[in-house]
Amino acid sequence: GLTFSGLWLLLSTITGLLMAGEPLTSLIEDMAPFLEWRLLTGLWLYGLVAGVAYAIRIRQALAEQQRAAAEARALAVQAQLDSLRARLNPHFLFNALHALSGLIHQDPARADDALERIGTLLRRTLATDGVRPVPLRDEWDFASEYLDLERLRLGDRLTLATSIAADTEDCLIPSFTIQPLVENAVQHAVAPRLEGATITVETSRANGRLRIRVSDDGPGLGTHHAESDGHGLDLLRRRLSAFYGDRARLTLTERRAAGCDAVVELPAQDAP
Repeated sequence: GLTFSGLWLLLSTITGLLMAGEPLTSLIEDMAPFLEWRLLTGLWLYGLVAGVAYAIRIRQALAEQQRAAAEARALAVQAQLDSLRARLNPHFLFNALHALSGLIHQDPARADDALERIGTLLRRTLATDGVRPVPLRDEWDFASEYLDLERLRLGDRLTLATSIAADTEDCLIPSFTIQPLVENAVQHAVAPRLEGATITVETSRANGRLRIRVSDDGPGLGTHHAESDGHGLDLLRRRLSAFYGDRARLTLTERRAAGCDAVVELPAQDAP
């Protein structure tokens, strides 16, 4: 600061000399009473320049830290999603093969059809990486194929009602969002009962939020649900948390009449 102030004072003196055309000695004599103030002015100018420079450096450092932190968070989320995806695929495959095993001895023809559908489902599973969201339309197509597979095993015991709102079909959602919901309804409402149950799938959109509701008229939550929501729903909750944090939620409640409701709410984002 002192060096900057001294140089600034020297340059300003020489500039004043050249502009005034006076001898150096007379100019110095005129400036002597104000020498301390001029030095202080030079220090003030140095503080101003240094402050601006440090502010720019700090801003650049903060931006770099934010970029690094955002990249670290993205990598952590992707690692978590990959881990959950790795656990979800065997879980889905196990349930699909379980559905097939029930048909092999009862109806070989339908078992062949079911095997072909399992192949289609697995191809679609491998085609998605589990990290990038997919349009709700595609996710519902996948869930529909899964329900068709289960219908081969359960027959008329499985009844399906749908109400997919047109303004929700292009909304982006994580893959394997609807399928675990309908799978949970099949396992706990349809399969255990001789009379079966009706599964209703509804989607709606309001106030920037997307709502996916899968309900059934089965026996309700029951003891099994009270102990655990099921492996698929637990993974779905964790994946929603990884994608959206506290902006998304999955709730499972018992209906007043009969059955239960599984509702997913998340931000509505249209596919480009």
